[in-house]
Amino acid sequence: MTAFPSLATVTYSPRVSIALLVTIAALSAACQESDPGETEAERCAIPERPEPGSVAPDLPQGPSLAERDLSGCDLRGIDLSDSDLWRANLTMTDLRDADLTGAYAAETTLTGANLEDATLVELDLFNATGSGANMRDAILTRAILAGATLPSTDLHGADLVDVFAEAVVLTESDLSDADMRRIHLVVADLAGASLEGADLTGANMHGADVRNASLLGAIMNDQVSNRLGVNNTICPNGSNSNDEVPPACYILLDDGGL
Repeated sequence: MTAFPSLATVTYSPRVSIALLVTIAALSAACQESDPGETEAERCAIPERPEPGSVAPDLPQGPSLAERDLSGCDLRGIDLSDSDLWRANLTMTDLRDADLTGAYAAETTLTGANLEDATLVELDLFNATGSGANMRDAILTRAILAGATLPSTDLHGADLVDVFAEAVVLTESDLSDADMRRIHLVVADLAGASLEGADLTGANMHGADVRNASLLGAIMNDQVSNRLGVNNTICPNGSNSNDEVPPACYILLDDGGL
């Protein structure tokens, strides 16, 4: 098994980012928790799918991976649809092009996970945590992100149509060019995020925090966005919410004012 450095062996310098330290700490903890007699192949092995009808209909019908340590595993292109990933550790896991349709992944750890181009339709990520995940161009149609804390996530070009993401934390995340039609972002924290060119038609952003975020070129038709937290926000027309002359960001508010 690859040995990862502990925080004690990392010499601090301005070049070492907090995100890197968090990732090292998470991987070190994962390795310490693993069975010392278990090989990497055994730890990353995915069980066979249950026989049809062998699992109660109200339970996940795919492989059972609840609370499994899959950190750093190469699972590219794997079919994990309808699987149980509750509280699984997916730190730095490679899930590019994987299919997690309908999987139950509440409270998973996604620090540095790579889900680029993955199919995540109706994936349940309720209360998931982790920074720096890559979901670039992933398909998350009707997924659940409510309560998840996923700062610095790359969701550029992702399909987020009809996603339920109430109270999600996506600070400093890249949502540029994402399809976010009818997304539910009530009281979401999008501070510092880029939503440039995103399609927010019909989105519900009531009470969302978009301070220091950029909405340049975003499409915001027929949406609910009153009580937005705006400060130094780049508006769709390129103006700044702090501009002295209205109508900066007027499109963001139902009442037409700041």
